[in-house]
Amino acid sequence: MKKTILLLSSKAITLNNFFDVIISNKKYNFILVSSDPENLKFKNLKVKLFLDFKLIKIINPLFFFSNLTKNFFILKKLKYDYIIINTPLAALYFRIIGYLLKKKYIYIVHGFRFHQSERSVKSIFFKIYEKLFSIITSHYIILNKEDLKVILNKFNKPKENILRIPSIGISYKKLIKIKTKKKDINFNVGIISAYRDNKGYPDLIKIAAKLQKNKINIKFHCYGYDNKERYSQKIKRLKLNNVMLNNYSNNIHDKIKYFDLVCHLSRREGMPISLLETITIGVPVIAYDIRGNNDIIVNNFNGILVKPYDASDFENRLIKLYKDPKKLKLLQKNCKKSVKQYHDKKNISSMISNFIDNVE
Repeated sequence: MKKTILLLSSKAITLNNFFDVIISNKKYNFILVSSDPENLKFKNLKVKLFLDFKLIKIINPLFFFSNLTKNFFILKKLKYDYIIINTPLAALYFRIIGYLLKKKYIYIVHGFRFHQSERSVKSIFFKIYEKLFSIITSHYIILNKEDLKVILNKFNKPKENILRIPSIGISYKKLIKIKTKKKDINFNVGIISAYRDNKGYPDLIKIAAKLQKNKINIKFHCYGYDNKERYSQKIKRLKLNNVMLNNYSNNIHDKIKYFDLVCHLSRREGMPISLLETITIGVPVIAYDIRGNNDIIVNNFNGILVKPYDASDFENRLIKLYKDPKKLKLLQKNCKKSVKQYHDKKNISSMISNFIDNVE
C-alpha cells in the first residue's frame, strides 16, 4: 500500500519551484499544504494552513497559539504517514504539531536563517529557535556544508539522521544541451532573484550608478518577483539606463543563454538553484563568498567569489572581468565541466525517497 506524505511549505512557490519531480514520484501519495494553496500548480489534494509572516506577530503568544491550534486540528483530521516540512516559518508550527501527533517528520533546511557572517537581531532569534527546536527534530535534509556542520556539531544529531543532497535538483540533461549566444555588442549581465533587499538589490543599484557615471557599457537584466515597483522608482529617480527590471520568466533558461555573466548579490542562501542552472548552461557567476554560493562556485574556475557584502570589491571584480575577455571565456568553458549529473532532479528524488523509507 502506498504511503502518504504531507508536504508542507509556508508558500506555494517553494513547492512549485523545487518539488515537481518529488511530487510526481508514483511511490507516494502527496497532500500539499501551504498558506496559499490556490497558487499550487499540482493536482494533488491541497490544504490551507494559517501563518503570520511578520516576526512581531510570530513572537506574540496570542497570535502564535491561535494559529498553532487551527493548524493542529487541520492536520489531526488528515490521514498520512510522514510530514516533510519546508521553510523555517512552517517548521515553527509543524514541528510542534508533528511531535504532539507523534508523526514521523523530516525538516528540509534550504539554508538556516542564521550563518557565520550575519549578526542581526533576526539572525540571533533564528539561531536560538533552531537550537531549541532541534530537540524535537530527529531527521534533517540539508543542502550545504555549513548547515551540515551546524546540525552535527551544534545540534548533536547523528550523521545517519541527516541527508545532505547536492541541491533540490535541476533538469540537468536539458540544461547541459543549451548553447550560449552573444545577443548584441553590450556586456549583458543577468540577475535572477526576488526583488528584495536581502537579495542584494541595494548593492546592485550602487554598482550600476557608478558604472553608468564612468561610462562602462555593462547592462543588467533582472528577472524576479515581489517588490519590483519599489526598485523601479529608485532606478527612475537615479536615471539609470543600465538596469532593466523584468517579471520572472517561465522560460528563464532562454534568457540566461544570452548573458555574458550572471551576478548574484544575495546576502543569504541555502543552495541557489538559479546559480546551478546558470553554470550548467555555461554562464559564469560572480557572487558573494557565502554558504550555498561557495558550494557551487569554484573561485576563478567557473566564477568569482567576492568578500561578503563588499559592493566596491564586487564592482571591481565585475569591471576586471569585463575588461578581460580571455578570462571570461575560460570561466565560460569551465562551467559545464563543473556540474555533475547527480544534480539531476530524478537522482535527487531517488536520494530523498531512500532516506524517507529509512525514517523510523
